Amino acid sequence: GVDIECLSIIDRFAQREKGRDLAGALLKFFWTDVALNWFPPSETLAGTQSRTYDYLRGLGHFDVGLWVEGWIGGSPRGGTNALYQALATYHPEGDIRALSEIYPRLIRQRWDVSLNSCRTHYVLPDVTLSTAGANYGAMDMPLTVDFPRSRTSVRLYFIPDARHDPYGKKKIPAGNHQKAQHLKPYWRAAQRKEDALGMVRYRSTDLPESYQTLESHIVIPQHIDEFWIGAQRFGIAPSAPATYDIPLDQALILRKGTALVGIRMPWAIQQNGQPASAQLIYDGNTYGAMRLTISHRTTGVPIRESGAAFWIRVGSNLNTDDAIEIWRRQFTIPAVSVAQSTDRFTVTVPGGGGPVSISIPQSGNIGTKIVPPFPDVVLEVNGEDVGRQILDQVDWLAERAEASATVPIAVPAIGRIYWEAEKGAITPPIISAQDVNASGGTYTWMPGPVGGKGGSSLGSIVWHLQLPTEGGYYLWARLLAPTPDDDSFYIRVFTPQEELIAKSDWHTGQHKTWEWAPVKLNRASD
Repeated sequence: GVDIECLSIIDRFAQREKGRDLAGALLKFFWTDVALNWFPPSETLAGTQSRTYDYLRGLGHFDVGLWVEGWIGGSPRGGTNALYQALATYHPEGDIRALSEIYPRLIRQRWDVSLNSCRTHYVLPDVTLSTAGANYGAMDMPLTVDFPRSRTSVRLYFIPDARHDPYGKKKIPAGNHQKAQHLKPYWRAAQRKEDALGMVRYRSTDLPESYQTLESHIVIPQHIDEFWIGAQRFGIAPSAPATYDIPLDQALILRKGTALVGIRMPWAIQQNGQPASAQLIYDGNTYGAMRLTISHRTTGVPIRESGAAFWIRVGSNLNTDDAIEIWRRQFTIPAVSVAQSTDRFTVTVPGGGGPVSISIPQSGNIGTKIVPPFPDVVLEVNGEDVGRQILDQVDWLAERAEASATVPIAVPAIGRIYWEAEKGAITPPIISAQDVNASGGTYTWMPGPVGGKGGSSLGSIVWHLQLPTEGGYYLWARLLAPTPDDDSFYIRVFTPQEELIAKSDWHTGQHKTWEWAPVKLNRASD
C-alpha cells in the first residue's frame, strides 16, 4: 500500500521524465503482481506474504488503494490517505484486472539473487497454494492456502512461534510500532503446482534468550465443511474446545466446498532429538480458527536443532464422494522419503507431477538443493515472464540491465585466472570507483566513511564462472580493508539449479594498502 501510494505521487509530480517513466513502469509492475495474486472468490490478495499486520486474514493498508480503484466495495476507506490513490495518474486498466480470472495460473517470482529468494503461487478457481523459498523477515507467512471466503474470515497459514501467539494477536514493541513479530528460523520450500513441501529448522541462533514455548503452527479456518484424520472422517469442525492427536506422517485432510487440502508431516523433531507429534486444536478462540500444532520445546536435556517438514497438496473441483475418496487415497497412501547422511538431510515427497524435494546441509557451507528448481524470472505467470517485459519497456533501465549483464569467465582446469571485480553485475548501493593503486585503476565498494559501520542487504556483485570440471578451487581477492569495521563481506555460490555454498561470512582482516588475501568462509583457518 505505501509503495503504490509513493509511486503514484512520483508518477504524477516528479519533474524528471526519467523518474516518471520508472514510477509508471513500477506501478504497472505492482498492479500486475496484485492482479496475478488476487483471488476473486475471497476478494483478497492471496498467497505468501511478509510484513503482515493481520496474520488471520491478510488484510491491511492496501485496502485503501483497492477501494479507490473499485476492486473492493464497502464504505470509504483510509480517510485522507485515499487522496494519494485518487491523485494518481496511473490506474490499472481492465486487461490487468483480467489477469485474476486466468485459471489455473502458476505465478513464480524472485526478490533477490539467491536461488531460495523466490515465491510460488498456484491459483485454482476454488483454492490456492503458495510457498516462499526462504524467509524475508519476522512477519512472514511463508506457506499459505486460500479458500473462497468472506474477507473477514480466516485463511490457512504456517507460523513459527516462541511466544504462543499463533494468531498474531500479541503485539510487542518493534521500533516505532507494536508488531506481532515472530521467529525467523531456517525455512526452505519447494513447490510443483498443487504439491508443496516446506521445511523449518530451529537453530539456537534463531531463538530469543528467554522463551517458554517453541511451536510450529498451521492455522486453519474453523468453519470448514469436514475433515479426516487418517481414515477417520469428521462431519463438522469442532464448536467447543477440542484436541485431536495426529501421529507423525498421518494425513489431515480438510474440505471446503469443492476444494480439498491435505497435510502430512514426514518429519518432526523435538529439541531433545526425539520425534515430535502434532495435535489439531480448537482452543475456543473468538477468531474462527483451529490450528495444527507441533511442540518442539523440551527442558532438562542438551538442546539440539529441532524442526518439521510439511507436505501440502490441494485438490480442486472435487464435487462427488467418489472423486473425493480417490483424491484422498492418492494423497494418504504413497510413501515419503526422509534420508540423512553426514552432509545432507533430504525430504522427498511424490508430487502429482513428479517428486518434490528439499535437501539441506547438515553443517558447514553446503547450500540447499530444491526439486523442482526455481527459474530465473522476475514475475512469471504460466511460463511467461511478464515482469521482465514490463521493466524492459523502460529504455534506459533495459539498457542498464544489458550493460551490467555478466560476461562468462572461463576458468582453466590448471593454472590461474584473473578478472576485474567491476566486470560482474553490480547492484547498488555497491558501485565502481577509481584509485590509481587499484588494478586497472578501478575497484568496487560499498560507499561509507572509513571505519564506519555500514553495509546493505541490497548491494551485490555477481560473477558468472564457467568451471571445466568438478574439483577444488581457491578464490583470492586484491582488497583494501583499512579498519576492523571495513573488513567483511558475504559470499554465496550457486548454479541455476542448486545453491552450492550458502550465504557465508568472509572476514578479510585488516589491509591498509591494496593486498592479496585468500577467501576464507566463516572464519575458517584454510
